[in-house]
Amino acid sequence: MPDTATQKRWRKPHNASAGSAKRAARQLRDFARVVPTGVASLATDLNARDHDCWIHSQRVQLLAMGIAARLNLPQDMIDDVGLAGALHDIGKIGVPAQLLRQGKPLSNDQYLQVMQHTVIGERLLSPMLGDRPSVLSAVRSHHERVDGNGLPDGLKSGDIPIVARIIAVADSVDAMTHQRPYRKRALTIELAIRELEKWAGSQFDEACVRVFVEWSGENLAERLVS
Repeated sequence: MPDTATQKRWRKPHNASAGSAKRAARQLRDFARVVPTGVASLATDLNARDHDCWIHSQRVQLLAMGIAARLNLPQDMIDDVGLAGALHDIGKIGVPAQLLRQGKPLSNDQYLQVMQHTVIGERLLSPMLGDRPSVLSAVRSHHERVDGNGLPDGLKSGDIPIVARIIAVADSVDAMTHQRPYRKRALTIELAIRELEKWAGSQFDEACVRVFVEWSGENLAERLVS
């Protein structure tokens, strides 16, 4: 995988439970060096509001960039994938905190409210990232499904931007392999891969799943989600 400056800075994601305030501050400073000031401020707000979500976003960034590189995307698109991975959940700033921390499955109405983070995130970032349309579209569309049953727009297959399709796989892998408020037991990477393969072609892009599975066979992806 190309060793970009961003990847060098973010090579080793940290478990949120082991993170310290100093480490979080250092991570945010690193991020602030490569993004507009307003974007850095939003990241700081997300970290203060939900540190676990910010750490999750770092892991998604690395996983997504690995997938993008293995799809042989050009470097500028890999960079967009990295930024979109770091910012994909930024809209959760605008979602009630009690829903994000709820220790039981969400009702349908609550789920739809949480899923508004995609639209909120795009709206928050648009004034600062108007020159990065693929980042904005990925933030909006990373919960779309290739079968057309996703949110917020019901996009289908190739209508979903490739950056968003990559983020969808990386986001799901990290969510499955780490504890969540509604699910205390994380899946192993092997079980997560089974879920990806089960839903490839309906929820997930088949090519993105394929390259992730191949990458996990090299034991590199497993290091990133552990």
